[in-house]
Order: sequence, then C-alpha cells, then structure tokens
Amino acid sequence: MGKKFSINSFILSQLAVKSTKVLYRYRAPRNALYNLMKYIFKYFSNNFEEISLYLYKEEKKVLKEEIRINSSGVFNGRDNIPIYQLPKELTRDLKIISREIQGIRDVIIPFAVDKKPLGMIEMICRPHFTPPKVFLQDLKVFQEILSQGLQYLETKIRTIEISEVLVKISNINKKLISLIETQNMEKRLIKLILDELGFDRVMIYFIEEGLKKKASLLVGIFGKGRIFKYSVNFENILNYIENKTIPLIHFPIVFDGMQKGGIIVDNFLTLTPFSREIEHFFGELTSELSLLFENTYLFRNIKHDAIFDHLTGLYRPKHFYEIIDKNLKELKKAAVISLDFDNFKEVNDTYGHLVGDRALEIAGKIIRKNLRATDFACRMGGDEFLVFLPNADEEKAKKIAERIILHFQSNPLNIEGFSIRLSLSCGIAIFPKDGNEKEALLSASDRALYLSKNKGKGVASFAGELGRYSDKN
Repeated sequence: MGKKFSINSFILSQLAVKSTKVLYRYRAPRNALYNLMKYIFKYFSNNFEEISLYLYKEEKKVLKEEIRINSSGVFNGRDNIPIYQLPKELTRDLKIISREIQGIRDVIIPFAVDKKPLGMIEMICRPHFTPPKVFLQDLKVFQEILSQGLQYLETKIRTIEISEVLVKISNINKKLISLIETQNMEKRLIKLILDELGFDRVMIYFIEEGLKKKASLLVGIFGKGRIFKYSVNFENILNYIENKTIPLIHFPIVFDGMQKGGIIVDNFLTLTPFSREIEHFFGELTSELSLLFENTYLFRNIKHDAIFDHLTGLYRPKHFYEIIDKNLKELKKAAVISLDFDNFKEVNDTYGHLVGDRALEIAGKIIRKNLRATDFACRMGGDEFLVFLPNADEEKAKKIAERIILHFQSNPLNIEGFSIRLSLSCGIAIFPKDGNEKEALLSASDRALYLSKNKGKGVASFAGELGRYSDKN
C-alpha cells in the first residue's frame, strides 16, 4: 500500500510545489531565495515569528545563513554553523526536529538529496505555538519536495559561478596576446589576474638557469598596486606549494619540455577554498599562460638578438649608431674609439675558429668591463669593435683606450688549454673637434686606428695626430 497523507501534509506538499516553482522562475539566485522565503513565511507566519534559510557550503563544511525573514522584512543572514556541530539526527537521519532552548522553541527542517546535505530551514515559534508531533510528520513531504528545488538552485548557482569564471578567463585570454611585446609583462599579467579573478594573491616564479636551488619571485596582492620582487630558495617555494593550511592553486610554466617556473594563486587572507571547477578552469588558463611565456621568451630573444651581438653581448651596429645619433644631439663633448685586434687571423689559423670565437666572446666582456657604466660598446664584425664615450675628453678617452690595450697585453686568454696573448690597436676621435656628426667621427676614428697600425700596433692614436704623423713621414 502507498503512503497515507493527511490534509495538512497535502496542503504542505502544495506549498512546497509552489515554493519550488519560485526557484525556477527567477534567473538570479538571490531573487529566487528572496521570493521563496517570502512565500514560505506568508504561509507559516501565524505560528512562526521568524524563519531562516541556511545553505550548505561544501568547501568550508558549514551551513551559511543566507536569508532571515520576519514581520519586519527580509534580511541577509549572518550566522555560519559548522556542520559537525549539528546533531546526527539532522545530518545523517535527516529528521525534522523541534526543540526548546532558553525558552525559545524552533523547528528545523534539513534538506538533502542522496544524503548530500543542501541546507536547512530554521523556524522560530511564536510564544503561543508548540509544534505537535503530527505537524513534524506532515512536514516530511514539504521537506522532500523542497529538497529537489534547493538542489536545482545549488546547480544553478554553481553554473553561474563557472560561467563567470569562464567569462573572466576569456577576458584574460583576449588580453594575453597584447602582453607579449610589453615591458614588465610578468607584472602586468599579475595585475590582470588579480583584477579579473579576484584571488587574494598571485605569485609568478622563475627557476634561475644553472641555479636549481634559486628562483626569482614576483608577488602581487589584491588591493595593492605594487608588485614585490624577491630572490628565494626554490625549496621554499616547493614547501609552500605542499602546504595544506592555505587554499592555493599551483601550475608549472613549461616550455621547451622543461619547467621554467610556475604560477601560484592563493587566498591567504580570506582562506576561501577553491572549488574543483575553478581549479579546472584556471588549469585551462595556465596552458595559455605557458604559451604566453614561451612566445614572450622567443620575442625577447629575437629582440635581444636584433640589438645585441650573439657572441660578445655587445651592441650591433644599427642600434649602436642610433645611440650615437641620439646622444650627439644633447652632448657638448664625447669620444669614439675604433678597436681592432692585431693579427687575429693567426688565432683562427693556429687554434681553429671555435677557439677564435671563444676569444672574441671573452674579448667582448673585457672591453665592457674596462668601460664606465655610461659608455657603449659595439662589435662591428669579425675582430673589429667600436666604443662610444659620452662626456669624455681627450684625456679620459686615451686613459680608457690604453687601459683596454694594457689589459690584453698583461692577461693572456686561457682557452681549451691554450694560452693566447692578444694585441689591440685603437683609434680615437673627439667630438666636436674631429667631427660634428656620427659619420665624420666614425671615419676619423677609423683613420686614427690605421695610424696606430702603421706605428707598430698595440697603441692608441688620436685623429688629430694624422696631419702631424703625415708631415713626419
């Protein structure tokens, strides 16, 4: 035989059906809950003075009071109840219970589907009303029907949350391509993720090449405009990732088949856990981010190679000429030095081109080391170099040129077991004495270089000496 329902249980079942329809009617979950509670309170207000709806938050394992309604109106709830504090009658047996605490009677209706908790309604009795046992039994049908409605609402809320995350991730994806050519791309990316997804903190780290124990770390915190930069032990980052006390998501940055770094987002302030859906969709985002870092890395390398010589690390001619043109418009004095190694062909012939290339690589570092921080050096090609010295007079230019020459004379290069001593000749042109424009200065320094070669090599000469030297010869 089927269940027998009383008149009250039938009426309550009708109430539950109509209440559930309210949940389906409104697109916004908050509006649906608001109208649901108004509808329920209207029916029960003769016997209950206040009704609260609690919904279960799986991430925190709590029942959060969403809405409280009484004769004064509808209010946002404030209480949170850890689910372990509730009696097993509610959480396991799903019994509708009535109790009296400090003279206040209430009725609690738990909601669940397939034993998965959804929430509960707490109804505070008016002083004249004591719920009879049969009333609690009649509420069972109301409980079953409304549980289905609340399950729908939970699914709807989750769908909306996921949809919002997808929209935000889509917004980030659209902006990623514009970051590739941007200076401080990593800092801009951190701010973009903070603005779009609202995590408490975003961290990007890079494993330093050749130093697996070290990593550079960039940190952005929600609400703070500044991005902080640290040098840390990579082991500390790994320990933090494994820390279970703070909700976080970590994904490595991988390209060229190797982990180059990683992205960590966490909620270290609010301690709000991340849902599986957010973890999944953020995981989808990080595949795009790995591609962004790879493309940025390639772009920076291409840009770097366009400006700097790949062997010596010094400027290439095109960018070096631009630097001279720009500086000559603003300077009152400057100098250009042309440098050329003497008989460098013998190095290649004797030791091979690999050793020759290594010698030039070291030479580039030595030249740069003997310059001031404000000076610029360029590899013209082969074993020919140029140096531009802003705000340098004849005395300063000669001192720098002779210092470079002396360094090579006094310090042989040790390469592949060979001790190689290099000789260097220099030609110096002074601005504006030897020329007002770049072309004139470069031509003057080049002629001065050949003057040094004619003198016997391994020396520095000024363009101003050319006339005097010609007269003597």
